Amino acid sequence: MSGHSTQKYFKVYFALVILFLISYIVPEMMPDNKVMVLLSAFGIAIVKALMVCAYFMHLNTERKFVWYLLISCLTMMYLFYIALVPDIMRKEGHNWKSHIEVVMPENHHGHDDHHGDKHENTEHHEEKN
Repeated sequence: MSGHSTQKYFKVYFALVILFLISYIVPEMMPDNKVMVLLSAFGIAIVKALMVCAYFMHLNTERKFVWYLLISCLTMMYLFYIALVPDIMRKEGHNWKSHIEVVMPENHHGHDDHHGDKHENTEHHEEKN
C-alpha cells in the first residue's frame, strides 16, 4: 500500500501547481521574449504530462515497455506534426486551390414550403398571400 499513499499524490499535486504558476508567471514577466515563453510553456507542459502519466496513471509501476510505447507514440505524433507544419502554415502557392465546387441552385423549383404547397418561385408564393 506504500506505492499508493495519499501523501505522494499531494506532493505531486503541489508540484503540478507550482509548475503551473511558473508557466503562468514567466510569460507575464517576459512577454516580449517569445522563445522563453514558448520554451517554458511547452517544457513545463511536457514535465507536467510526464508527472501525470507516471503518478496518476501509475506508469511508474508498469514495465519499461509501456514507457517505450508511450514515448514512441509521442515521437511519431511529433514527427507527423513537424512533417505537416510547412504545408499547413503556407498561405501561398498553387496547391491551395479548392477542388470542391459548391453549386447553389438559382431558383427553388418544386420544393415544399411549410404549408405543403408546391410553387415554382418565390414571387408566385408572395402573390398568393
